[in-house]
Amino acid sequence: MTVQTKPHTTWATATSTDGERSIVFRFILNLGADIRQESQPDRVFLVWRFESENGMPSQFEKERMDQLEDLLFPHIEENGFATLALVSTGDNLREWTYYAESAADFIGRLNLALAGFPAFPIEIHDESDPDWDYYTRFIEGLQGTAVELQPHAAQPGVQR
Repeated sequence: MTVQTKPHTTWATATSTDGERSIVFRFILNLGADIRQESQPDRVFLVWRFESENGMPSQFEKERMDQLEDLLFPHIEENGFATLALVSTGDNLREWTYYAESAADFIGRLNLALAGFPAFPIEIHDESDPDWDYYTRFIEGLQGTAVELQPHAAQPGVQR
């Protein structure tokens, strides 16, 4: 599956391993000029918990997670309203980190995007983060870590 992306962004992946478990991170490595951080002060986390012996989702769960992301893209990220900055998968959860103009409006757009579809088992958390500190700390924490660059966003999509 591929994910739709904004133009002029570079995506990358990194993996954190602790013993036999891994967490895979997919994130924007370089914010494009079309991402206006100052206009997206609210951080919104979507959390999907699941049970798995290896900490990773089943194929069915992964397909549903990809469906959720595909359904949200045109409603959430259109016209620069929000930016999906980071996705982590592992340790029995997937977490999407968005930055949005407004958390309340984000939830409204999410409800609109998902109307008519079977319920997705997600939790929604939000807080103010006008300087994108959470994202910045994540990127800074990658110093010295092997990072795999993904295809440029102008291509048809980025592999999940």
